Amino acid sequence: MTLISVPLLIVEMIRALVGVSSHQTSHSTECATFACSAQNVASNSSAWRFGRILSPDQKDTFVSITKTANTLQSDPDFAGLMLRCSKGKVDILVVLIRPLAPKARPTVTIESDNASPAMFEGAIATAGAAVTLPEAASVLPGGQWRGLKSLSITVKDGHDAIKGQVDLDGLAPAYSNLMTSCG
Repeated sequence: MTLISVPLLIVEMIRALVGVSSHQTSHSTECATFACSAQNVASNSSAWRFGRILSPDQKDTFVSITKTANTLQSDPDFAGLMLRCSKGKVDILVVLIRPLAPKARPTVTIESDNASPAMFEGAIATAGAAVTLPEAASVLPGGQWRGLKSLSITVKDGHDAIKGQVDLDGLAPAYSNLMTSCG
């Protein structure tokens, strides 16, 4: 088992944010790509970024849109939000910098100015660097989230809570593009 200093999901999220696919980089340039990409994240945080990501078993390809957190309104351990799709199924992932335990079942609360808070039991994905919301949440981006300015998201695991805010400007066209590209 090879240990990686930066969780692969975060590297993939940053690649998607700056428009670099995993097919464009090799393992030997991964750290250089990460370093270069990290500098561009702040300037690209206002746009939803489209990307293609291989599944962990490398059998399927996901298309995704990602949005980094509003860093002024978020904890340092909150990275952003990823919507990924494969074979018509949409997954919502809350991406974290500090990984959670693999068997954790965190509670994810999503709030906005115009809607009642929604609570979900999340599942840990990709070495704890992301929390996947249940299938029931997959309808939110195409429905309730349209027209909202931002989401406040809290990931609570025991007594620890990681809070973040994701601005939703541009979600409607990005989500439409995601669904068109999801086969």
